[in-house]
Amino acid sequence: REVEPSSHEGEEFIFILSGSITAQVEKESHELEMGDSMYFDPALRHSFINNTQQSSQLLVCLIDKKMQTHDKDPFHHALKKNYE
Repeated sequence: REVEPSSHEGEEFIFILSGSITAQVEKESHELEMGDSMYFDPALRHSFINNTQQSSQLLVCLIDKKMQTHDKDPFHHALKKNYE
């Protein structure tokens, strides 16, 4: 299932927990399998596509720079997503 490309501020890191996906960042495609990871600038339009019949699980870590303050560490937000 393909997801509409999006973009946002901050930083983004993904780690493939199981299965495989295609990470589309702007016009570049990256085939990622279990154990692979990717760090990229999420201001670039990006989406994740599962082109297989098997489920895939991703660990997505976002750093939202808007949440940073001079006296605190950056806000870290992690999402575990299933792509089927």
